[in-house]
Amino acid sequence: MAQLGMAMILLSKGSLEGGGGLGILILLVVLLAVLGLGASLLATPFIGAYTLMTHNSEGKLDYDGPLALGAKIVVGMFTLAILVGILSLVEFESIFIEALVALLLIFAAIFCYLVWNHFYFRHLYTLGNEGAQRSIRILFLTIGVITILIIVVLVYNSVDRKIERFDRAIVKAEQSPELQTGCMIPDIHLGMSHEEYCNVVARMEKHDSVRTSDSGGETLYLVYSTDCDRSMSMGTTFIKGKLAMLHLGDYGGFGSSLFKEDVRQSGILQGYKRLEIPSVDIKHDGTIRYPRHMHDFCTNYELNLLYNYDDYLFVKDNLLIVFTPLGVSFINMPQMTGY
Repeated sequence: MAQLGMAMILLSKGSLEGGGGLGILILLVVLLAVLGLGASLLATPFIGAYTLMTHNSEGKLDYDGPLALGAKIVVGMFTLAILVGILSLVEFESIFIEALVALLLIFAAIFCYLVWNHFYFRHLYTLGNEGAQRSIRILFLTIGVITILIIVVLVYNSVDRKIERFDRAIVKAEQSPELQTGCMIPDIHLGMSHEEYCNVVARMEKHDSVRTSDSGGETLYLVYSTDCDRSMSMGTTFIKGKLAMLHLGDYGGFGSSLFKEDVRQSGILQGYKRLEIPSVDIKHDGTIRYPRHMHDFCTNYELNLLYNYDDYLFVKDNLLIVFTPLGVSFINMPQMTGY
């Protein structure tokens, strides 16, 4: 198969004798042959099943009164819409597999429609004209309700609506009157002044529980683990003299996975709501709408970019806890409103 694929590529580029036009033509013929073979193989069980299901129904009459044609058109359009929706979600790495799956779905849709058409209108004939029209009206109502529900679900799960719900949750945290200030480290809490923070660090340093690094106020806080002694960095962001964000990262040679698991098992997330970060919304005019406080290429915490798609967010009242690839951030959202 790999050699065949390489040969097709060379043919399409004109690298073999005959030029690119002949190569593309051969490629198309091969593709059509493969799809034709696949279609015939896939169609056979559907044809057999339909024949078995309907061979005893010959001689029975179909209902052909008022609304019959409308029922066929409505159900056909509804089946087509469902098929198109499903096909839009079908994605495979191999174009051949994707094509065969698409053919399978198409045959399944045609099979279901033919079976419905065969038995439903024979059933309507037994109901009489009044009963048949009542059944068709119920069918119309059912399809209408299902269509409305599908539209509501699609709108609710659209990217734009997801961003709106996400932004509302973030704004609610920014405006929360309830305050959560704890951030794992004893005596260090969000909202404390820079002077209070320095005093706590100095006291820790005096008791040999912390070593201050040379990189502008960042500290290395030593913690004990059952498997190793490892160090944890503390990065701070002060806004108007108050601690607004504390980022904790494990740099003991094992990455941040063990540290983040320690945070999860500490019980600090109890009562927090998980927030899913929605994808960006690309408008028809080319403009891009990002969720509040983030950008797809977020790397700088000082540019009002607080989280990215690799992060996991938990929120309770004013406090947002962000699990990043490098550690955990505790963010006081009211201080971020105008940050």
